[in-house]
Amino acid sequence: MSTVSAPFRNEQFQIAIKCILGFVAVLFIDSVNRVYTVTTELHASSPNTGNPASMGIMNDRSEVQARRFYAQRNMYLCGFTLFLTLILTRTYSLVVELIVTKDKLDTLKSEGEPESQEVEKLKKQLKGKDEDLDILKEKAGKLSKEYDSVSTGVKK
Repeated sequence: MSTVSAPFRNEQFQIAIKCILGFVAVLFIDSVNRVYTVTTELHASSPNTGNPASMGIMNDRSEVQARRFYAQRNMYLCGFTLFLTLILTRTYSLVVELIVTKDKLDTLKSEGEPESQEVEKLKKQLKGKDEDLDILKEKAGKLSKEYDSVSTGVKK
């Protein structure tokens, strides 16, 4: 993963990517502005406005509609480019975070094996102590029964 992520960790590369994103953002803003101006121009040249000056040739209207189409196309292209770039950046950062987390987990597992052996050893010791405790409880129970039998026999 280090060979894949090496360019992304380079400071000059990150600066270049940010500059490109800034340039695309400026292009997107410009295309939105262009769509707005062409749309207002199209509405101004519409024959429904009743303007005698707007009753021009139909070619003018089709030319304005073509410019509107190109402006909208540019706006959509720039918008999708910005959106996809942001998604790719976020996806890349999530993948890097996932790989780092998996590496940490692997190191903890590899370091945890001696600990797990120690835990198993301690569990065996605990099991032995539990068995000793059960044996002592049985002996104590037997001793208390003998004491009770001796003590009741002595009182009589």
